[in-house]
Amino acid sequence: MSELTKKLQRKIAIFTLAFCSAIAPGTESLALSQSDDTLIAQRVSCGSYGQAAEPSENQRSVELLQFGVAVQIPENYRALLRNDGIVWILDPATYDLIVCWAQGGPGGGGVYAPTIRDIPNPNNLPLEVIVSDFIEPGYSSEQYSSAVGLSGILVKSGPQSRGFVRATFFTQVPGIQDVVEIGILCDCDVAVEDVTDFVESVSLLE
Repeated sequence: MSELTKKLQRKIAIFTLAFCSAIAPGTESLALSQSDDTLIAQRVSCGSYGQAAEPSENQRSVELLQFGVAVQIPENYRALLRNDGIVWILDPATYDLIVCWAQGGPGGGGVYAPTIRDIPNPNNLPLEVIVSDFIEPGYSSEQYSSAVGLSGILVKSGPQSRGFVRATFFTQVPGIQDVVEIGILCDCDVAVEDVTDFVESVSLLE
């Protein structure tokens, strides 16, 4: 069982989001779907959801073509593409809860989801320049290279910064103009080790 899987077992929580479409188990690449009859708004009860499902020990690879990377996720998990282009990695129970909310059920409460998104870089600025916009007082940065070939900048906040402790990783992928950010969205403190474990599950597309 991978370190990421172990951490997902411990730390996945209920959350809300503006969502779009998802990858069903077995699908290999993510594409945006603009229509889904299951997401027609109607008032329903979401009381039967909320307990995050255990990640399976078996892994599968999901290709995120827009980012030029693939990510290894538990076989029973889904990659969900939001309307704003952010991809979230979700356990099946949380995904079902999101669909329930989309149908008009009530929602709310804490967030924990590994995420991948792009940051526009139309002027081909160096990575350090892009990352500097995300460094606030109390933040620090360092170079980080994963075992699977991603090199970039790891940014983290300290306890002296405002709000929760944050950590995220920025990289430039060959053939992709935008900067790719890999992190964990959470209404809680995020350990640097959790982020680097997730980064280690992401690899460049061949």
